[in-house]
Amino acid sequence: MKIIKCELCGSNKLTKIDGEYICDYCHTHYTTEEAKKLIINGPVEITGNIQLDNSLMINNYKKLAKRAFNDKLYAESYDYYQKILELDPDDWEAVYKKGLCSAKDSTLFTPKLEELINSSKNSINIIKNNNLQINLSELMYNMAYDINSITLSFYNLSKDYYLENWQSFDSSTDYWVRLLLCISAEEYCSDLLSSCNNTEKNRRLYLTILKNTVIYYCELCKKRKYINNGNTGLVWYKYELKSPIIEKYTKTIKRIKIFDPNYVAPPIDKKTKKGCYVATCVYGSYDCPEVWTLRRFRDYYLDNKLFGKLFIKLYYL
Repeated sequence: MKIIKCELCGSNKLTKIDGEYICDYCHTHYTTEEAKKLIINGPVEITGNIQLDNSLMINNYKKLAKRAFNDKLYAESYDYYQKILELDPDDWEAVYKKGLCSAKDSTLFTPKLEELINSSKNSINIIKNNNLQINLSELMYNMAYDINSITLSFYNLSKDYYLENWQSFDSSTDYWVRLLLCISAEEYCSDLLSSCNNTEKNRRLYLTILKNTVIYYCELCKKRKYINNGNTGLVWYKYELKSPIIEKYTKTIKRIKIFDPNYVAPPIDKKTKKGCYVATCVYGSYDCPEVWTLRRFRDYYLDNKLFGKLFIKLYYL
């Protein structure tokens, strides 16, 4: 019996549409003349155990995935890498590139930076656990470069969106969440490069990533305005969470100055406010609803009035 078989993926399921034969699996198109060349003898009966060699199919999928990726068809490329992993779950390149495609195809409201970081970690673990002969230093540099590029684009998009919608109270909190994603990604990149060979190329990227991270720290700690019922208020990142960010900011600047002694860091808002000792004692907790309400009244009403500012200063003397 004769059958027709796709030369790229090996599937024998082709559908004729408008005079062309299209593979149902990889969507490769063939003319009638090309399809005739694909006709081969049909299956034969085999007894005993056999082991399938999927290397040809995997290589073909990789070609299709890379072609789609270069054409910026990231969802299509993602699907091809997924098919590779169905055949070989330990293909480190497919593990990483699948995460990269996902991140490239993400949006401001569906960020995939965490997925990209996890795919990077998983692919490195596969290489180490299987003792693969891969230049890890070069690979980690390329990963850091990819992740940093996507993170920077995501940050610029996030900042532009915030500047367009700053009047909303929620725009600040959404911006903080996105900044934390950027910080996490850049900190991972700096860890990757710390494990790389000490080359000029690695140092340049490492320095760029550290400087980007400093900017994100500063953005996170800024006071931000919003408008509610025609009144302008101020909102800021939680003070109890701000201290570790300031500490990271200081340490990162020290690391930068090792490579760039003349570096001038952007200023960060280091101001913190004391909790209300009396209210905390009365209600028993700094974070109980009553104290939280009083704190918001202090921060978002009194602190925006002249007499309110004077009252706060006198109270905390």
